[in-house]
Amino acid sequence: MPRANGTLTTAGRSPLPAYPQTPDGAEELPTLLRVEGFRFYFFSNEGNEPPHVHVSKGDGVAKVWLATAAVAYSEGLHAGALRRIRELVFANRAMFLNRWNEYFER
Repeated sequence: MPRANGTLTTAGRSPLPAYPQTPDGAEELPTLLRVEGFRFYFFSNEGNEPPHVHVSKGDGVAKVWLATAAVAYSEGLHAGALRRIRELVFANRAMFLNRWNEYFER
């Protein structure tokens, strides 16, 4: 649920940054892959950071660097889910990098 300060929060969890929005107020989160309940995506305003993907499943979220498949942060995901996320990033890294470069070089 959005809060007045522009963050999102859920019960028992710390605030998360609000999703970037387009000028008309629509969220812009390009989805790269949906598999096994995971959603891999990136925020449209993060082209100034090294290539990475965000992942969500249920109430859990993570950020993973594409160069190394290292988890930059995670919340609400158990070790097995993080291990599977890293496997999926390795398996799809070329496609993720392609999509990153296409999107942020436009």
